[in-house]
Amino acid sequence: MIPFGSQRGNGADLARHLSNSVDNESVEIADLRGCIADDLAGAFAEWEVQASSLTRSKNYIYSLSINPDERQGRWERGLYFDFIDRVEGVFGVAGQPRAVVFHTKADGAGHVREHCHVAWALTDAAAQKAIHISHDKYKLMDETRRFAADHDLKLPDGYYDRTKNWSQHSQADAAQRQEDGLSPEERRAVITDMWHTSDGARAFVSGLADQGYILATGRRPYVLVDGYGGTFALPRMIEDKQVRAKDIQAFLKQDFPPESLPSVEEALHLASAAIEDLTQETTLDDEREIMLQAQQELRKALQAKLEALKAEQARRDAQLHEQRRSDSDALDQRQSAENRLVEEMRAQRTPTGLAGFLAKVSGVSFVRAKLHAYEDKRRDAQHEQEHVLQAERDAQKQADQQALHDLERAALDRERRALEANFVREEQALQRQEKKHGAMRSRDGCDHMPPVPPPKPVQRRGDMFGKIADPRITEPDIDLAYDFGKAADPHTQAPSDTSSVPDISIEHDGASRDGKSR
Repeated sequence: MIPFGSQRGNGADLARHLSNSVDNESVEIADLRGCIADDLAGAFAEWEVQASSLTRSKNYIYSLSINPDERQGRWERGLYFDFIDRVEGVFGVAGQPRAVVFHTKADGAGHVREHCHVAWALTDAAAQKAIHISHDKYKLMDETRRFAADHDLKLPDGYYDRTKNWSQHSQADAAQRQEDGLSPEERRAVITDMWHTSDGARAFVSGLADQGYILATGRRPYVLVDGYGGTFALPRMIEDKQVRAKDIQAFLKQDFPPESLPSVEEALHLASAAIEDLTQETTLDDEREIMLQAQQELRKALQAKLEALKAEQARRDAQLHEQRRSDSDALDQRQSAENRLVEEMRAQRTPTGLAGFLAKVSGVSFVRAKLHAYEDKRRDAQHEQEHVLQAERDAQKQADQQALHDLERAALDRERRALEANFVREEQALQRQEKKHGAMRSRDGCDHMPPVPPPKPVQRRGDMFGKIADPRITEPDIDLAYDFGKAADPHTQAPSDTSSVPDISIEHDGASRDGKSR
């Protein structure tokens, strides 16, 4: 088991990679915490918003892959989560939002291998700061050693050497391996072996062409280009510390000087065209049918989710409308009851008989009527204000509910876009598989890439006589300006003393240059 981890951004791309069901037999989201969304794209989008609004961090995710050595036994889920919890404690991300995804892949023999991916959010929302993990590679190596010791697992021999700088594949290496199926170690091993076993520059370059590489020149001389878009500096591809860049240049420059080689752009075009010519047309119809069926099922599920959301939002709207009507009726009833109570109290207090007559005569009734009118006007204004406040409350509830509906629809639309983007990634993955399958068929199942045409070596003097040019062989100093006593240049006078010219004859089919048999 060798875990690989890195801090990174671009959560949308990571979500598409982790959700790709074409490159994986199965994809299972085993744990998703600290987020509102229930899918990877939504979760990583939330983490990105937190990072951009609370911090200035661009690498807001720590991604970890765990690949157990199944020759030592298949891991149970508890073993995975034990290691994940240990890493959380060492990195200081315990309790942070995280996603745990399990993938299964099948090899050519049908064996299914399981591995795990973990992603943590590196934004502490409570403290409003980014979490920085220093020396993460060394911490991860130390914790892996302790974990292996506790569970009786064996690690590669080099992993126990704390002085070893254990290399991790970059995202560029992973992308390149998806294209041509070769790891950086495999590529360097093939090129290094070819360097040590080739008996000359031409044999070396021809061997590179057989393995699918074109020798080109870029900002620096001697770059290898393959038909899958990969470019590799040749000195870095030879794993021999005794071999320097100047040694490679000295070995190649006589037959393949940099100025005679194609540029990287030209080599990419040549290599790609060569692979397209050699690659047989092939389609993975069964895999495509399975992929399209799975995509259709996901679209149906998303459409069902949309219909359910529409129904739920319509129910909420109807419920809110009913609540508003009920609140309005209750307010009207309360105000009407208040008005009736006032009228009843006034009727009870109104004098009758002689007292009523005296009240009219004395003007008390007039004053009382004016007072009642004032009270009614003030009460009506209060009732109107209550209606205004009720309308404002209803409008706020409506706005809040509409905002919630918009967010729900936006989240679903975001999920749809993420799903379609993942479908594009799956289509690209299937096309890569078809391209590889066609290339493998054209090479009778060989693992290396299809061959490409090698660059032509510079024609030198020794080649004109049918000899193989070897930079280690010194050619005789022959002046080719003259051809058997005749000047090659019409403006150059031939020497008068032709006897000084050596008598050279070249045999061809049993006859000399003058036609006489020998």
